[in-house]
Amino acid sequence: MNKQGGRGFTIVELAVVIIVMGLLLVLAVVSFRGVQAAARDKERQADVQSAASYLESIYQREIRDGTTVLKPAGEYPSTETLSDPHQRSIVFADLETGVWHSPSGDSDALRPVSGAIRPEVTNYQYQPISGAGGLCRQIGPTQGGQCRAFRIHYKLESGATEVVESKHR
Repeated sequence: MNKQGGRGFTIVELAVVIIVMGLLLVLAVVSFRGVQAAARDKERQADVQSAASYLESIYQREIRDGTTVLKPAGEYPSTETLSDPHQRSIVFADLETGVWHSPSGDSDALRPVSGAIRPEVTNYQYQPISGAGGLCRQIGPTQGGQCRAFRIHYKLESGATEVVESKHR
């Protein structure tokens, strides 16, 4: 029996309180990370929707760099055009710059794809499609087909891969 006059907590009681507080902290951190990932996924979806809307808005417009046609009227940009940083900057001159940066920090997130589709959470992959259904790599009907449609592939942090398709076909 303790005769020193003070009532304190036992080691067991203190250990239980510390363990409970630790569990609550772990749950809070896990929940917070989930909320952050969901917010970044929403930002990805908004970026891709902005890019798709912009591509739809320039579909009927011819875009030139001097005398060179970068994107004919009635087509979407080809992978060749968007692979060149200078030409891409002209085609996307009016696109909000935030779309180029993924929530994961990649500063060049919207990328044209000429091969296999492998989106990551750090990038959005643009795939122009010819009228015949194949990949549209270059400008003009004799050089890979006219770019009559597009798909933008992107991956969410949840692991799901999403695709946004053009309105034209």
